[in-house]
Amino acid sequence: MNTDLPRISVVTPNYNQAPFLEQTLASVLDQGYPNLDYIVMDGGSNDGSLQIVERYADRLAHWESAEDKGQYDAVTRGFAHATGDVMGWINSDDIYLPWTLRTVGEIFRDCPQVAWITSLTQPQIGETEMWTGVFTLPGVSRESFLDGRHLGFGYRNTGYIQQESTFWRRSLWEKAGAAVGQTCGTAGDFELWCAFFMQSEVCCVAQPLAAFRSRLGQRSQTLAARYEAESVTALAGCRARMGHRSRLGARTADLVSYFLRRKPAFLVGGLGYISWNCVSEQRGWKCYEAAFL
Repeated sequence: MNTDLPRISVVTPNYNQAPFLEQTLASVLDQGYPNLDYIVMDGGSNDGSLQIVERYADRLAHWESAEDKGQYDAVTRGFAHATGDVMGWINSDDIYLPWTLRTVGEIFRDCPQVAWITSLTQPQIGETEMWTGVFTLPGVSRESFLDGRHLGFGYRNTGYIQQESTFWRRSLWEKAGAAVGQTCGTAGDFELWCAFFMQSEVCCVAQPLAAFRSRLGQRSQTLAARYEAESVTALAGCRARMGHRSRLGARTADLVSYFLRRKPAFLVGGLGYISWNCVSEQRGWKCYEAAFL
């Protein structure tokens, strides 16, 4: 086993997603990451999912199938079995990209100051694995998050923090409460980002790390209004606990970014945000400050 790279624990919750489950499992396992701890938590599927999981059982660190209290309960219980120093989860209809785990492992190995990362490049796939689009965020920071730039809706929105493209250290997970969806039944991931930002700044990666599958009838579409409402409530609580007030400069930057396609450096530096970006160099990964609107 290559102990140079950190052990990564990945959890996949599943319930009756047989048409896509095997693509998800293969996207994780076929990367050949040398220090992988992969856990599958099935909620008692009756659509053939178990037969798929059983075919991969000898490559899994743990799997089980039993009735649960929902997706976030499955994820939380899955992480209770995790042994890795780095953690992340991917739902059973999304996929990792061929370089994802090695990229993540190298970043956490080379940058000990980094507590969690997310990708700024977010591919989307359809019913098949064919890419249907790519969304790119200009940046993510604690300040832009608290200003509501990543709620996923509204004229100020610059994009979600993509759950399947986000990874963190076990130490951060434990400081943040070691659970997903503690009060939010739908926006559990957004609530987790609130808890993470209360502990640490995020670091951004330009490389895409996962692809979100968009399809008819999926949970993220049918529960979109509830997700938005829960996100607003979670963010309000996070702002209150951190004593945050939206900056006038950030509001001005909204107008500038709306009317100007080209963003002069002096406007970005004076009115925008500062993020930490992880960049691959010849001698490994390094983190640098970067300005964005």
